[in-house]
Amino acid sequence: MTVKHIKDNSRQFIPVNFCVITMSDSRTIKTDKSGDSLISKIKEAGHILVERQIVPDDINKISRKMSTKLTLYKNSFKSQFAITFG
Repeated sequence: MTVKHIKDNSRQFIPVNFCVITMSDSRTIKTDKSGDSLISKIKEAGHILVERQIVPDDINKISRKMSTKLTLYKNSFKSQFAITFG
């Protein structure tokens, strides 16, 4: 399904900082095609990728990583959105 976006020229565009976290035991930065596609869309829309990571598909590791990252981002304003998938 293709979604067509309508640009609203009445409002100023404000780019958003994103962090992309892939949860996978089998992917690396070089083999993470879904991550590449998502990052491409983020950049095409004029937003900023501030961080990309691969986290092993283990609930304890994911929980620790997300807790650490969300606290860091909240305190530094480095990233406004963290997208996780895998």
